[in-house]
Amino acid sequence: KGDEHTSRSVEGVAIELVIDRSASMRALDMQLNGRRADRLEVVKAVAADFVLGEAELPGREHDLIGLITFGTWADSICPLTLDYRTLTEALSQVRPASDAEGARTAIGDALALAASRLHDLEDRTDLNTDDIRSRIVILLTDGADTASGLDPIAAAEMAGALGIKVYT
Repeated sequence: KGDEHTSRSVEGVAIELVIDRSASMRALDMQLNGRRADRLEVVKAVAADFVLGEAELPGREHDLIGLITFGTWADSICPLTLDYRTLTEALSQVRPASDAEGARTAIGDALALAASRLHDLEDRTDLNTDDIRSRIVILLTDGADTASGLDPIAAAEMAGALGIKVYT
């Protein structure tokens, strides 16, 4: 109903997937299903399998998951959600950044954005977040920072100070 308010209780982990889409992710030096693939295509496939489950991966049934991508700038593509189909659809639309879009690598800025999103989760009125076991960032990148305003180590330390674990 249009005037009905819905709230969900979350009992899992809050995860921000932070995915590099800089120019180096265009490199065709990986294999996916027996064919050459660029790095971003492989990362997207692995991330989708992680979220939805595939073969020996069980999927993330009770976890809030969001998506941030970055080249020269970090962008929040999908807010933290339990709607994994929408999340993976947004993930499938991610393309390597063109030079005009900013194809450098802003790891520090992307980590800071992810930490901010996870920290601000407490302000979401549509979710009861009291039962979230932990908050984590999964950073998927192939390179070194070349564009951030914030040093990646400082951003990781900021996340740690907020109780957020960063996995690379």
